[in-house]
Amino acid sequence: MDKTKAMPETLSLAIEMKPLFLELCDIIPTYSLFGLIICYGKNLKKCHYTSIVKKGDDWIEFTKESANKVDLEYVLRKRVAQIAFYR
Repeated sequence: MDKTKAMPETLSLAIEMKPLFLELCDIIPTYSLFGLIICYGKNLKKCHYTSIVKKGDDWIEFTKESANKVDLEYVLRKRVAQIAFYR
């Protein structure tokens, strides 16, 4: 993942599709972000993992110690997610 770009809230596969397939499709798949797994640390062996999950209209960040409500702007600024979940 490019660390200089913000996390997209929606993801369209139109860019990845071949032109012929786009012509045959009535609907271009678009996916919405609903979760992230983030590692804070120097490397994957020595890091602190957190997750951010969308529940209804709310975003919640889970750490080892707590669960806190965060806003969408906070979520989209996460540029170093190891895994981003879309549906």
